[in-house]
Amino acid sequence: TVLDGAMGGEIQRRIPGAGHGLWSATALVKVPELVSDLHREYIDAGADVITTNTYSTVPSYLGKGGLADRFEEFTALAARLARKAASQADRLIRVAGALPPLDESYRSDLVPVFDEAAPIAAFLFNCTHPEAIEGGLQELKALTDRPLGCYPNRLNRVPEGWTLDNERVVGVRNDLPVELYVESIQRSIGHGATIVGGCCGIGPNYIRAMSESVRSATSA
Repeated sequence: TVLDGAMGGEIQRRIPGAGHGLWSATALVKVPELVSDLHREYIDAGADVITTNTYSTVPSYLGKGGLADRFEEFTALAARLARKAASQADRLIRVAGALPPLDESYRSDLVPVFDEAAPIAAFLFNCTHPEAIEGGLQELKALTDRPLGCYPNRLNRVPEGWTLDNERVVGVRNDLPVELYVESIQRSIGHGATIVGGCCGIGPNYIRAMSESVRSATSA
């Protein structure tokens, strides 16, 4: 299964000056056509699953811009845009709803709710360097019989204290071109990953190359 890649970073890259921590969320209402275009680009690149642009549509993030009361509006819009893009494809495309960290909302009294949640369908590593993920997959493979997956990023090392809204640009690595990313994904598949994609810094061109490589290897 091929996942899509970066959304927030691609929006930031394509909109000059979009540097504050809410650029991804506000794009839903300011430039919804860009969000839709990105979904379609990932579908065209070979993604079987596209992810809603909801990483920043939680009250804790939106509240930093005085938008906490609009989180349902933003989240619903993100879902509609993704579902519409999927429905327009010429093959079956699934939509994954991104549920980001809820920051301070993790509380001990929610443990019973967690215990009653849906069973885990798969374990995936994401948003870290592919080198670290390869090692993690080898460790995890021995501990579970659930499907494994990964969607690494292409960011430089994140400095201590970095947050989405402090406007310090992390930047992307210059030592992870498309071909090395694809090679890493192939090694990850060898370590047991059956669900693969990309996170921050992994754009449609990376997903296209990876998808073509994976499908070529599968059909060989």
